[in-house]
Amino acid sequence: MPKTAIVTGSSCGIGAAAARLFARKGYNVVVHGRNKQKLQGVYDEIKEIGTGGVHMVEMELSNLSDIPRVIKETVEIFGGIDVLVNNAALLAQGNIEQVTEIETDKLFAVNVKAPMFLIQEALPFLKKAKGAIVNVSSVCSSYQTNNHLIYAMTKAALDHMSVTLAGNLAADEVRVNTVNPAAVLTEIWQKAHGLPEEAMAGFAEKVKENQPMGILSPEEVAQV
Repeated sequence: MPKTAIVTGSSCGIGAAAARLFARKGYNVVVHGRNKQKLQGVYDEIKEIGTGGVHMVEMELSNLSDIPRVIKETVEIFGGIDVLVNNAALLAQGNIEQVTEIETDKLFAVNVKAPMFLIQEALPFLKKAKGAIVNVSSVCSSYQTNNHLIYAMTKAALDHMSVTLAGNLAADEVRVNTVNPAAVLTEIWQKAHGLPEEAMAGFAEKVKENQPMGILSPEEVAQV
C-alpha cells in the first residue's frame, strides 16, 4: 500500500515541488490550493509522473469550518494519512505603522490556525501510521526583518507550535518538524511586493545582498 501525503498550498511554488517529489517516490498525494486552474495543472502533472493516486482539494484555508473536509476526503479515498505538510501561507508587507486588524487576522488564520486545526483533524490517522508533520516556516521567524511584521510573527508562532507538538507527540511516534527556508523564488513574493514577472530577476539578484548563495528554488526546499 502506498503511503499518503497531504500538501497544502500545492498549486505552485514549494508546495507543488513537494507534491511532485512525493509522487515520484510513489506516495498517494493530496494537492490543495485556491486557484483551480493552477491546481489542475499540478494534479495533471502528478497523474503523469506518479505511481500512486492523486486527489485535488480546492479550498480557502481561512474558512476553518472547511478544514475537516480535507482530512475526510483523504481518508475516504486513500484509507489513511502518513504525512501532513502545512505549506500554505500568506505574506503581507508592513511594519508596526502599517499593521491592520483585518490583515493580522487573515494571516494568523491561514498561517497558524489552519495548520493547527489540520493537525488536530489528521492526528488520529497520523498516530495510527506513526507518521510525520512538516510545517513550512521561514527564517523570518527567528531574526529581525523589515516590512514583514505580521508574517514573521505567524512563522514564530508556527515554530513554537511545532516544538511543543514534537514533545507532545513523541510518545505516539509522530514526528513534527519545521522547514525554515530563506527567500525562495515563488509567486508569493510577486503578490506581496506587487512585482511583475519580468522584475523577478532583479529581485533575485537583490536577495544576494543578504543571502550570499542566492535565492532558493522550490525544488531545493522540497528536498528538505
